Amino acid sequence: MMMHALIKGGIPAIYDIGKSDTRLLYLKKSGYDSNPDGLFELYKSNLMERFPDDLDGEAVKIQDQQWEALKDKQAQNGLFVIYMTRDKESVLQSYAAFTGSTDLTEVSERYDNQLSIIDSIQARSDVTYLFKLNYEAVVRAPRYYFKLLKNNGLPINHLKAASVVKSEYHHFRECYAI
Repeated sequence: MMMHALIKGGIPAIYDIGKSDTRLLYLKKSGYDSNPDGLFELYKSNLMERFPDDLDGEAVKIQDQQWEALKDKQAQNGLFVIYMTRDKESVLQSYAAFTGSTDLTEVSERYDNQLSIIDSIQARSDVTYLFKLNYEAVVRAPRYYFKLLKNNGLPINHLKAASVVKSEYHHFRECYAI
C-alpha cells in the first residue's frame, strides 16, 4: 500500500513488474492476495545489484531481512526512510492465510526483531531521515499521515497519495485495539 501511495503521490519509484513465481504459486494455492494492486518491490537480486547507486531520488521497498545485506552499501545523497510497522497478529494471520502454514515461529521471530532493525537503520550514516509509521494508523487517517510526510520534506501530493489507501484491503481488523 505504501509504495503504491508514494507513486500515486508523485514520488518516482523502482520496482519489478509482476509477482515472483513463488508468490504466484502461493496465490494459486491459497486464493489469498494481500496485495491485489501489486507489490511494488524489487526482487532481492535486483535490489542488491542496484542499491544505492541506481536508486538515487527514487522510492524502493526494502524488507526487514534485506537491510542486513545492505549494511555496507552507503547512499551518497542520503536515504529518506519510511519504516512501516503493522500489528503482529495481523502479520501472522496474513502470512498464515497466504501460505497455509500453521508454523509461524520464523515470522513471529522476524517481527520481534523490528526494534533492532529500526536501530540499525537509524545508526546508518547515510540515513538523513527515518520516519516510523504504523500501517493501521495510516489506513485510519491517510490524509493526515501523508500530509505529515509532506510537511517533513517529502515532495509528495498528499491527497493523491491518500487516495490509494483502501480500507477494504485492511485485513484482520478484529485483531486491532484501535
